[in-house]
Amino acid sequence: MATVSLSLRASAPNGDEVYEDIDLAALTPRARALAEALAQSSLGKRVRVLMQHADTGELLGWSGWSHYPHDSTMPAITYLERESRKIAPGWHVYGTSVDRPIPSLAEAAQDQYLTRATAMKDLDLTPDEWDALRRAKHLPKPDRYIEGQPEWTPQTIEAYRTRPVEAWPLSRVADWLGYTGPSANSTARRQLGRWSVPKLGRLPGRGGETLYAEDQVKAIKGSQPGSGRRKAPREGGKFTGA
Repeated sequence: MATVSLSLRASAPNGDEVYEDIDLAALTPRARALAEALAQSSLGKRVRVLMQHADTGELLGWSGWSHYPHDSTMPAITYLERESRKIAPGWHVYGTSVDRPIPSLAEAAQDQYLTRATAMKDLDLTPDEWDALRRAKHLPKPDRYIEGQPEWTPQTIEAYRTRPVEAWPLSRVADWLGYTGPSANSTARRQLGRWSVPKLGRLPGRGGETLYAEDQVKAIKGSQPGSGRRKAPREGGKFTGA
């Protein structure tokens, strides 16, 4: 069992440093890379580490450590996992100096899972839009959970972003929702805003209507309270779901 002894916590009031043995096998490759880099320093403390871009090989310094109180009940392994989630997509830990790459460099480079924040950014969603799609069970299932937090592979998020989808202009959404009359589009727009339905784009021209993804509209509508029997949306006056 490979372990490293690290001092990750802030110093106690009496000035004593607390060292803890970290089981590297218990960490994801991304967090293990952080632990290995810190182990390269003479004191095994939180120091500036080098990040490497997976595609370009560019090296960039990083030292954005969160405060870790000496009396925190958070396990050191959890702290390392949370800190490793700060690493931007496409980057991984290299080491503490150019001539000292970490032992698990190859494994770290392959650990490119996306957090909720990075997946949301890749899909160009606001937090409210993300939560609306999550409640509607329309987002892709996470590929793994780390410390209870979901993560996705870039391939999973890209597959969702590029899925075949029918773009509905606002007027068609209004018609599907059953709104009629001169204010149908305005009423539909306000309702979609309240539901946090993402916008897909706009039709060309000065008066081009806003576009929405048909599957997202239906999924979010169907997840609303009172959408019908077992929350099934209505179409043509009939329920569409069992």
